[in-house]
Amino acid sequence: MKKGTCKFYVDRDGAGRIYVPKGVTGDLPFVHGEQLKITLRDDGSLLVEKL
Repeated sequence: MKKGTCKFYVDRDGAGRIYVPKGVTGDLPFVHGEQLKITLRDDGSLLVEKL
């Protein structure tokens, strides 16, 4: 598990961007511009999945 601070920007239509520092994404298989599903869990953690 990796921990870090990210920035989320969401517009009025619900579209958004997530900015994740390279130190957090180091070994994660996500690339620039890829669509992701982000789920806020009951324990306050985020689950990020590729679409």
